[in-house]
Amino acid sequence: MSRLLVPETTRTIVRVREARRAYREFHAQCFWSYRRDLEIGLTDVDWVAETLKKNGDMRAWRMAGRLIGTSDPTACLNWAHDSAWRFMPLVRDEMGGQVLHEVDLAINKVLTLAGRDEARDFVDILHAHEHVLPLGAMVWAAVGKDPGFTPASLLEQLKRRGRHQPEEIARLALARPFDLVQARTVWQAALSDADEFIRGRPQEEVGCLYHAPRRGHFATPSPGLSLQEQGLVPHFGQPGGILPRVADGPA
Repeated sequence: MSRLLVPETTRTIVRVREARRAYREFHAQCFWSYRRDLEIGLTDVDWVAETLKKNGDMRAWRMAGRLIGTSDPTACLNWAHDSAWRFMPLVRDEMGGQVLHEVDLAINKVLTLAGRDEARDFVDILHAHEHVLPLGAMVWAAVGKDPGFTPASLLEQLKRRGRHQPEEIARLALARPFDLVQARTVWQAALSDADEFIRGRPQEEVGCLYHAPRRGHFATPSPGLSLQEQGLVPHFGQPGGILPRVADGPA
């Protein structure tokens, strides 16, 4: 005699199955800092949907809508509105589609961490601090995307983060070991350096990144020297993002 599942149980099974499929399909685009074989359960479904919306393209937004149980036709408009203001244009993903540039992903993560105290976000922002841009540069630029913050107020929010317990980190099943003691040391140093950085920059540059045209990447200005002396130019975001212009570089 076959078992009959109640509708709610069936919906739960489907949501978990779809979340697992989405995690695998969008791993490179949205879940790059987590193991590919991470086991997704019911308690992870909302996180999968939120991460798809935060880091993904329009196709990822549609998938997130299915996970949270909405077929809202404005989902694509919401994605366009959420992602329209950025520092760089979308970049083509090797698996197909378009994704946010790494500096936009990092700046989004700063704003996310300011709004909630999640171990996942703490791990991600430390990765961005060490591999994309220092925390101070991310904070300085992030207020260009969210004018509800000043650099100082955003940094104050971040100072309340990073007080996680080992068991919170253990649940993340990261791709490599994570030393929480060392991470806290790095975080405190990053906060201190960020505080010094934002105090030393002129207000007319608030909300910008700094681009080195001759080197072809974003950098952090050093104190005591002009931007021109350092070969840097301010780079502000705009709807759709904008490529830094080589012609903007110092002669």
